[in-house]
Amino acid sequence: MITPLYRTLCVLTLVGTVASPAVGAEAISALPAAPLPNQVLTAKKVFLSNLGVDAAAAVAFEYIANPDAAFNGFFAAIQSLGQYGLTATPAESDLILEFRVTAAPLTAGAPVQYLTYLNLSVVDTKSHYVLWTFRSPLQVTKRIDEDVRASVATLINSMRSPTAPGAPQSRQ
Repeated sequence: MITPLYRTLCVLTLVGTVASPAVGAEAISALPAAPLPNQVLTAKKVFLSNLGVDAAAAVAFEYIANPDAAFNGFFAAIQSLGQYGLTATPAESDLILEFRVTAAPLTAGAPVQYLTYLNLSVVDTKSHYVLWTFRSPLQVTKRIDEDVRASVATLINSMRSPTAPGAPQSRQ
C-alpha cells in the first residue's frame, strides 16, 4: 500500500530531478569568470616542454609540414614576446609550459578532415600541479606558417588575460 507520505516524496524527487538541470544551467552562465591563478600572471621564467603531437595530429600534418612546426612557432612567439625568460631546465623556472598538438577526425572516408588544436598546460614548478590549460584551434592548410601564427597568438593572448579564456573582461 502506498502511503501519502511516500507519494509526496516521489513527486518531490521527480520535480527536483526535472527542475535541477534547468536551474543549474542558468546559474552557471550567470557566474563571474574565474581568474587565472596568480602564478600564471606573475611568472618571469618559464620552461617550454614539447609533448609532441598525437597520432591524429601527425596524420593531419603529414603532407603539409613537419609536425614540430607548431611547437617551433610557439617557441619563437614566446621568445619574441619578451615577457618570459626561457630556462634550460624546469627547476630554474617559475612555470612549465607543456605544449601539445591534438587532433580528431571530423569526417570518415577519403579525404579525412581533422579538427586540430594547440594545447597548452601551465604547470607549477614547485607543486607539479596543472594550474590552467589553454586550447586554440589550428587550421591545418597549405599556409601552415600563417595558421600556426594565428593559433599561437590566440594561446598567448589567453595566457595574458586576467580572466578565463572566452570570459567577459569586466569584473563586478
